[in-house]
Amino acid sequence: MFIGTFILQLNSLYVSLLVMGSAGLWIVYHRSDLLIEAIGCGVAVSVATGVFYVGLQIVSPGIFETQWNTADLSGILIFHAPIEEYLWTFTWGFLAGPAYEYVIG
Repeated sequence: MFIGTFILQLNSLYVSLLVMGSAGLWIVYHRSDLLIEAIGCGVAVSVATGVFYVGLQIVSPGIFETQWNTADLSGILIFHAPIEEYLWTFTWGFLAGPAYEYVIG
């Protein structure tokens, strides 16, 4: 994260996507039995995030446009939230879901 963000001057969101995605793929490479769990957790976290973001938009319309720094993002929105938010939550779930079982064995 440090190298990508501070030395290479890349957007920290994209660097974290790369780091978490790579770590998740590392786990699945070594424990292919955890692939379904990894994908399921990634999807579940993304869906839960989507529900939360829809609720957030209802309570505070335009929050992403006014509070998020979206200038360096793709501009693709899903329910008014940047697609990168959903990609981030997917990769987090993809990594975190099977991580315990991978570490414990």
